[in-house]
Amino acid sequence: MRGRVADGQIVRLEPVAGADLRPDDVVLVRVHGHIYLHLILAREGARLQIGNNRGRVNGWVGPDAVYGRMSDQPPDRSIPSSEVAAPRRPDPRARSRP
Repeated sequence: MRGRVADGQIVRLEPVAGADLRPDDVVLVRVHGHIYLHLILAREGARLQIGNNRGRVNGWVGPDAVYGRMSDQPPDRSIPSSEVAAPRRPDPRARSRP
């Protein structure tokens, strides 16, 4: 089964109040120090259970961890992997200048 959003797919996010977040919303969220585009699986009071479309649960977060809700998925608008910048690591062979 494929996820709701393909790798590299561009999505549009909208600001959302914590009270308006519902299960089945796709949100940009910080979980355990990482930022994910994930699904709200459940809501218990103000707490939100975050996971993916394949049943994996990442944990519970408060609404302050949500950066925005996905508003739509523009079709066929992907970033080619050749255009995605990978983090650069320093070359261990390079000499540092004094």
